[in-house]
Amino acid sequence: MPISFVDDSGQYRGLVYDIMLQVLKPLNIKLVSAPISPWTRTIDNLKKHKIDAIFGAYYNNERAKLFIYSAPIIAEPIKLFVHKENQFAFKTLQDLIGKHGIRPFGGSYGDLFDHYDKQYLQLGRIKSNQLMMKMVEKGRADYVILAEFDGIAAAKNNGLSEVIIPLDQEVTQLDVYILFSKQSACLSKLKSINDKLGELRRNGQIARLYQYYLHDIQ
Repeated sequence: MPISFVDDSGQYRGLVYDIMLQVLKPLNIKLVSAPISPWTRTIDNLKKHKIDAIFGAYYNNERAKLFIYSAPIIAEPIKLFVHKENQFAFKTLQDLIGKHGIRPFGGSYGDLFDHYDKQYLQLGRIKSNQLMMKMVEKGRADYVILAEFDGIAAAKNNGLSEVIIPLDQEVTQLDVYILFSKQSACLSKLKSINDKLGELRRNGQIARLYQYYLHDIQ
């Protein structure tokens, strides 16, 4: 169960969904789930205003030119997932040079990491979490970089929780945001949305939900 997912009925669920219900319900904004699509198509749909918003996106400068960001929803740890028999010392990004790593296709881990990857790491970009887990299991990749929720859920869903594990050291922490189309009618209530997010962070509700979902997938 990653931070945001679509269940078998096509309904969005997960940590971000639960947070956004608490944010939007008092503002009389109804959540309507769009059909699931690959990440790159979802971004394109937002650009064309076929959807109003994406719940759960990291920040980068390119997106900031095209869309409107909310205040941060939550800070998400980004980790390296490795075969338990092939763990290695990791303290800084320099420790990854010369290793074969992979990452999700079409995603971003922030401008700093993306630039370092392009210059020094050249990570393979894979479309399927299942394939990434299998590549690490079979030794075809030294590690996969994933958000903590996504990595734990992917390992569990593929029966590899005892084989593929996260290293203790985080690669980074990235704030997760709502990404709005510039044509979205929701922007008229953006200040109220941001204020409610701030309230939920200050009163500890977001932190409690994070721990609930993290425990649920382990």
